[in-house]
Amino acid sequence: MVAAQTSNCKKRTLLDFTCAKDIWSDVEHWAKDQGYDLKNQNGAERTYQKGAGFWATSSMLLIRQDDDKVHVETWSLSNMIIFKAEIATDEEKMVAKPIRKKNAERINKLLTALESPVMITVK
Repeated sequence: MVAAQTSNCKKRTLLDFTCAKDIWSDVEHWAKDQGYDLKNQNGAERTYQKGAGFWATSSMLLIRQDDDKVHVETWSLSNMIIFKAEIATDEEKMVAKPIRKKNAERINKLLTALESPVMITVK
């Protein structure tokens, strides 16, 4: 059932903006405050996860800074043992709306700290 509901959903929310400062101290402070764990770091790119994603959906964030350019990807990850689904935080369908809305609230706190001109809206 989850596979059918998510098959036509957008996988990830993608945001790009500029930020003149080094973002990593703000990102680390936000991650600690919001309960996100660093899952992967590859150069100027880091992936964070809130929740284990086994019995419940976890919230994911990938963030990268290249000079003054910041790239953000955010999504919810459902792990149904044999089926994994990524659902964009700003997906317009009703799938996992309460989870996506809470994820957007947390990510928007980070975007505010980074003085981003873009925010995530869940309809």
